[in-house]
Amino acid sequence: MFYLHDPSKERFKRDIKLEPHFKPKLKFAIGFFDTGIGFASTIHSVENGALGIGKPVSCGEVISALNNIMQEEAEQGLLRERTGKDRVGWTDKRVIFENASIVAWVAPATKRAMWFRIGSDRRIKLNPYWPRLLFIAHKSSMQLRVYCVARANVTPDTLIYHAPICNVNAQGVICQGSATRPEYKGITTSAFLDECEAVIYDSNFTHVNHNQTFNHKGRNGVTTEAHIAHWKRIEKAQRKTTTKDLVRTSWRASDVLLGAAQ
Repeated sequence: MFYLHDPSKERFKRDIKLEPHFKPKLKFAIGFFDTGIGFASTIHSVENGALGIGKPVSCGEVISALNNIMQEEAEQGLLRERTGKDRVGWTDKRVIFENASIVAWVAPATKRAMWFRIGSDRRIKLNPYWPRLLFIAHKSSMQLRVYCVARANVTPDTLIYHAPICNVNAQGVICQGSATRPEYKGITTSAFLDECEAVIYDSNFTHVNHNQTFNHKGRNGVTTEAHIAHWKRIEKAQRKTTTKDLVRTSWRASDVLLGAAQ
């Protein structure tokens, strides 16, 4: 026997917040049964307001169905908070992955200025080819991560390299300093991505945060001086950064995306 809320009842309207003039519609129902030796569950479709015959499902399938609903609600809720409306229209073509927690995108390899600040009064400007970068931004915090990928077509199995960039730690987290990324609300996706990228591209780099920014044979890894020297060689040769320059991590794209989403 199933006992269902009647959406026309006032108690239902008090218990569940409804949009004005919106009439809720039953999409499916889940039944739980005590078999005497354990519990069984079924999922019922709804046709013309009537429950269909139940389909036996495992507890894992029930949890998966509920997780899908929670994910959809979370994504729509975050979007409403950011834009004041539900998800409509086009996203930015750079975006490769997005869920309720993060947005990830790839910035193509390009030639542009790179600044270093040595001490309090010395600045160095280079104009090398930057590598292809994978950015991951948290939606609910100000954390921003960056990695390097060899190809623009990123899949869950894509190999991840350390970004050959100063002020980024071994986990890919950017030390933002005075150049902070925007919040993920009240801004278009394209503008959000541009401002996040500017945290890296417009920075005055000061030091390496780990010793594997480049593939280096030295005993102690890459120092700040060795890092800058390597970029100078790349600029002088007018060549693009290759995987031979980079240090491959033990991660794949799915690892850094899931890790950033936690």
